[in-house]
Amino acid sequence: MKYLSFIILIPILGILNGCQISKDDITDYNSKGETHKIIEFVIDFDSSIKENKDLINSDNKQYAIAEYAIDILVDSKKNGSDELKELEKLFYNSNTTLTVKRLIIILFNEHDRLFTNSISICEDYFVKYDPSILPEVEMMIARYSEVLLYNRCFNVERMLYYLSNEEMYARIDNISHVINNNNANEELRLWARNFQKVKDNIIKEDRIINKIADLEVDKELLERNIQSNNQVIDENKHSKITGNIVQKMSSSTYEIITDYDYDHAILKTRTTEFTTKGRFYMSVKRSGTYPVELKSGFTEEWSVYTEVTKDERGQYYTAERENRELERDYELLISEINNAKKDLENFKSQLGKDYREKS
Repeated sequence: MKYLSFIILIPILGILNGCQISKDDITDYNSKGETHKIIEFVIDFDSSIKENKDLINSDNKQYAIAEYAIDILVDSKKNGSDELKELEKLFYNSNTTLTVKRLIIILFNEHDRLFTNSISICEDYFVKYDPSILPEVEMMIARYSEVLLYNRCFNVERMLYYLSNEEMYARIDNISHVINNNNANEELRLWARNFQKVKDNIIKEDRIINKIADLEVDKELLERNIQSNNQVIDENKHSKITGNIVQKMSSSTYEIITDYDYDHAILKTRTTEFTTKGRFYMSVKRSGTYPVELKSGFTEEWSVYTEVTKDERGQYYTAERENRELERDYELLISEINNAKKDLENFKSQLGKDYREKS
C-alpha cells in the first residue's frame, strides 16, 4: 500500500469536518488493517493544531486520541513498515507542528523503534530541531549504536558554532547520559568519555577567557586611575623660580624680576605675602601674559606667574608617585594579558586539532 499521497490529501476525518473519531475507532482501523485512516487522522490533527492552539494541551481529548493513534501504530508495526515510514516522513516534514513531531519521536523511543533514514536525523541538527525535543532525538541516535553517526550528528565544530557554551554543556551531558543508560557498546561508551572531555576543555577555555576579561577590567581601572592622576599633575604642574620683588602692585600682586631672563614679570600670590622688596624663591605655574603700560607710555606684555600652594604641590607629587607605581603595575598587567591571550591561542589550536581528530 502506498502512503505518500496522505500528505496532500484534504482531511476527511476528525476535527475539520466536525466528525469526532474515538480511540475505539482507531483500534478498529488498526485491527482491520485500515492504517491509512489512522495516518490520515494524525495528519488531520496536525493541520488542526495550526488553527486551534488549544489542541496542543495534553489534557485535550483530541490530543489524547492523536497520541493513542500514533502509539498504536508504533506499537503494532515493525521497523521499516510503511506506517512507520509515513510517521518518519511526517516527523522530517518542516511543516509538521512541534506537537506532532514530539509525539512521534517520544513514542518511537518508548517502543524501541528507529527511523529508517538515520542520516537525515543529523542533517542541520542544531538548526531544524526545537531544543525541547533534542533529548528525545539524542535518545534515538543513541539506540543506533553507530559511532560514525554520532560523529556526524555531534560534530564539535558545528556545535561550537551553533550553541552557546551552556547549551553545549547540556547537550554533552544529555548525550553521555543517554549512552551510559542505554546499554551502549564499549565503543560508544569510549566515545562518550571522549565527548565529556570536550566539555572539560571548553570549561578550561572559559576560565582563560574569563581570566582575560578580568584582567581587561583591571587594565581599564588602572588606565582610569592613571588618567585621573595625569589630570591632577597637569592642573598642578609647576616650576620653581627665583628673583627680586620690585614693588607691590595690588593685593597679592607684585612686580618681579626673574633670575631666569631678568625680565620684568607679575607674580600673583595665594598664601604668601611680601612686605618688603628683596629676594624670593617660590613654586609657581605660568598663567599667560598681561599688558603693562610703562612710564614711557609704551606697553609691554609681562609674563604672569601664580603661586602654587603647599597642598597643590602635595597633590602633584602624590599623583606623580602613584602614577609611577600604577605604570609599573600596568606594564606587568599588559604582559599578563598578552601571556593569557597567547595561552588561549595555543589552547584553541590544540583543541581544534583534537576536535578534528575526534570528529
